Amino acid sequence: MSGVSATRLWASVMGGIVSMGASIGIAPQPPEPAQPDPRIAAQQPELERAADALEELRSEICARLDRRALVVLPLVALGVVVLLVALYGWRVLTWGLLNTGLLVLIAVAVAWLLLQRGPARVFRQTMRTIMGRSIASAMGGFTHQLDPAISHDTLRDWPLFPRITEVTGHDLLTGTIDGQDVSIARLHIDYHIRTRRERNRRIAQPLHAICIRIDAGLPQHVSAVFLPDMIDIRIHRAITKTHGLEDHTMPADLAPHFRAYAAPESHAVLQLLDRDALAEIGANDPAIVVFHAGQTIALFPLGSDIFVPLAAQPYWRDIDRAQLVAQLNDDLRLFERRLARVSATFRG
Repeated sequence: MSGVSATRLWASVMGGIVSMGASIGIAPQPPEPAQPDPRIAAQQPELERAADALEELRSEICARLDRRALVVLPLVALGVVVLLVALYGWRVLTWGLLNTGLLVLIAVAVAWLLLQRGPARVFRQTMRTIMGRSIASAMGGFTHQLDPAISHDTLRDWPLFPRITEVTGHDLLTGTIDGQDVSIARLHIDYHIRTRRERNRRIAQPLHAICIRIDAGLPQHVSAVFLPDMIDIRIHRAITKTHGLEDHTMPADLAPHFRAYAAPESHAVLQLLDRDALAEIGANDPAIVVFHAGQTIALFPLGSDIFVPLAAQPYWRDIDRAQLVAQLNDDLRLFERRLARVSATFRG
């Protein structure tokens, strides 16, 4: 296998998988064309330079992987053959030729995946950093953190989850809007549940979501949660049994979208909420909405960790300037649309 064919073959295979996924509806449909945001357009020269730098980095990574593949992959194939011969003798090359070839292919594929893991991660992190800083700049004075450390205690304090065991954060945007501190991040949360049959056994349940937190909302003593129907029933149970919230009767216009829970002393205060804003979230972009300790928190669940905002493209695909700018425009619109809906839920 030549060094050039290694990355080209991988790009061809992965490109075929992506095309197949798009054909059966796994990949999201491209958004309708929209006018470019002037804040992104103003960064065009910097983005073009960043795209050129990314393309240079991508070319270096591909060339480095090609050189390594030229040495490592033949050695892996040879090593598998030598091991099989040592275990089963030379007859394995004739009697078990098909199985031997299959084992060699599997070993080479695994070796290639391990070989590209580090360089691919560097490329993704570099691209996410460029995109995150561009979005942060467009939002006006925001900052971007690539993979921030998220305090488990913060999420455990929310009246929402069962026992939280792991929280991973990505692409944290923090800033101030209208005098209110705002943070936006992608979170992967693992919470544990007990099975009925084995009370001592706990099963991890994941929630992958875009989290928007605004340090403003209902008074400090108020705790309330609005859950869309699609959310895990065990979160419903944790809200009442673990955190002590009670069912809250929903107005007719919100009942189709949410089931609400509130602390006993919070029911009357919930009249301050903007029902139209909540209804818009429930109808168009379902999210878990939490009002707790003077904060407004919204979790927009994601189906995967692939098709997400600020997702970096794979290193084996050429950098397309126009596509990069279009993605930034789409991500900025998504963040700001959700932020506007969440901030409108409380009239203050």
